[in-house]
Amino acid sequence: MKRSFLPLALLALPLTLSAEESSAIPLAGTWQVAITAPVSREQNAGVAADPGISVAAKQIAGGQDPAPEQIQSRTVPMSWTSYGDPWTKFDGEAVFWRTFEVPSPGNQPWELSLSSIDDFDTTWINGEIVGSTDKSRPGFWAFRRVYTVPPGLLKAGPNRIVVRVFDQMGDGGFSGRPKELCLKPKVTK
Repeated sequence: MKRSFLPLALLALPLTLSAEESSAIPLAGTWQVAITAPVSREQNAGVAADPGISVAAKQIAGGQDPAPEQIQSRTVPMSWTSYGDPWTKFDGEAVFWRTFEVPSPGNQPWELSLSSIDDFDTTWINGEIVGSTDKSRPGFWAFRRVYTVPPGLLKAGPNRIVVRVFDQMGDGGFSGRPKELCLKPKVTK
């Protein structure tokens, strides 16, 4: 008779997810994106200066999608230089957005994790800014974005997240691991 044994490493794995892990809403995957304000590196000695949030980005944040021919579906997280032309040499502003479902947000703060964004971002949920990172933050291109979503901003059912990304030079877009892009109830101590 043949006996089978589970490797000891499997016995050490947790059998259930923690409450925090089981209530996390994953945000990695397919997002809509539009190039809203390209800039030239030559404008600023090889580094593009951020002119601020464009009108087009504000419209998308407010719920107005651009014309269908301007919208692309892309995978997040991923450097946008991996998307092919015109992204391989693109510098400037692009806006990413998607909807996600929240079963029951309760009346508590939530924690939004977007991993790292190269270079700057402004992030909205349901039309309200929940966070931003710009050149004043040391190491901004690799800084892990974690923003607090205040109580009452999320609603049961579909919600919309919009991330305005501005890239000065080189790679742009989201980096990190897919599991790092999520929304979960904020743990308060």
